Amino acid sequence: MVIYSDTCKKHLQQIQVVFQTLGKAKFCINPKKCFFGLHKAMCLGYLVGGGSIKPQYSILKWPCPKTKWQVQDFLGLTGYYHQFIPLFSKHAVPLMNLAKKRTPNNVVWDSKADTAFYDLKQALTSTPVVMATNFSLPFILQIDSLDTC
Repeated sequence: MVIYSDTCKKHLQQIQVVFQTLGKAKFCINPKKCFFGLHKAMCLGYLVGGGSIKPQYSILKWPCPKTKWQVQDFLGLTGYYHQFIPLFSKHAVPLMNLAKKRTPNNVVWDSKADTAFYDLKQALTSTPVVMATNFSLPFILQIDSLDTC
C-alpha cells in the first residue's frame, strides 16, 4: 500500500486513519516491511514519487529474442509498462506476429521486428515518465487500442 500526501500533516493524518482501520479489522502489520517518509518508493515494478511514476526495470541490456518464448517474455514486460509507450500496440505488432500460436519456435528476425524491439526498449528508457494526475489542471486521457491483429 502506498499512501501519498501533499503535506507532512496530511500524511500523518492519513497514516493514522490507516492504522486505526487496520486495528479495528484486527490486522497486523510487519514493521520490517513498512517504510515511512520516503520521497520515492518501489511498488509493483514502478518507482513512485516526486509526482512521477517510472518503470523500475531497465531493459537496455535485454538480448535480442531468438525464440517465440523469448519474444513473449519481452512483450510481457513491455506490455506491463505499456502506459509509458505511446502507441504501444502499433509498435509491438511485428513482435506479436512472431509470437503467434502457429509460428515456429525459432523466430525469423527481420528489420520490422528489429525496429519494434529497439523502439520499445528506447521508449521505456527515455523520458517522459507518467506524471501523477493533478485534477486541478486540464489533462488528456489517451487510450491505446489496435483494430488489427
